[in-house]
Amino acid sequence: IIVVIKWDLVDPGVVFENGKMQKADMTKITKFTNKFRDECPFLNFAPLVFISAQENFSINAVLDTAIIAAQNHAHRIPTGELNRIMRESVERRPHSAHGKSLKIYYATMASVEPPTIILFCNDPELCHFSYQRYLENRLRELYPLEGTPIRLFIRAADKRDRAHNGAAF
Repeated sequence: IIVVIKWDLVDPGVVFENGKMQKADMTKITKFTNKFRDECPFLNFAPLVFISAQENFSINAVLDTAIIAAQNHAHRIPTGELNRIMRESVERRPHSAHGKSLKIYYATMASVEPPTIILFCNDPELCHFSYQRYLENRLRELYPLEGTPIRLFIRAADKRDRAHNGAAF
């Protein structure tokens, strides 16, 4: 998680009451969040928590968010479900490059903490970074993975993988 401290100093006019910020003052948080997301897209999985110790603003939210992120960090997706999601994602948005179509034969979650997924395909060179991002975003839409990075490895499937797991999705 990313903790933005001393939020009370950002705008001296912000009004805090009983550890809560006035609703009208939330626009600064929204603007800051949008700017941060634009400038640091590699941290799109990390929740932002804004605090002010002096005003006792959002202090408990740090621990609550950290607990949720730790639970998400240990989340396991069953292999059958993972393969179904990958198949649906590829059908929804097929990918090709240099006149060849990317074929994913099999997906497995090799480990958790952080979630690590291996995709076995016809040619790893065909799986562009943007397509990997698409697959990662699909997983984030369906599973509670906020607060944890997803490691995605693309490997060439050998003949046994192709024969054993049937047709590509």
